[in-house]
Amino acid sequence: KAGAPVMAKWQRDRLVRLNQAIARAARFKKVKQAKKAYQQILDEGLLPSAQTFGALLNAAVRIGDLTQAREWLAESAKR
Repeated sequence: KAGAPVMAKWQRDRLVRLNQAIARAARFKKVKQAKKAYQQILDEGLLPSAQTFGALLNAAVRIGDLTQAREWLAESAKR
């Protein structure tokens, strides 16, 4: 993608694995686990992707936490 940050293959692979963890947590309505995986992304210096935020939004919506969903949406707009 034009303008997308360049990441090493291991970084892309790690981000994909963490995004999968977020999506899996969302599927089972485990928002705490989703937040933990998101924090790992940040702690490891990775850049959250659109897929990251989509999975986080899904987690919040699945438990009916629209306030959290709005916060994730606002966070995604900053990045």
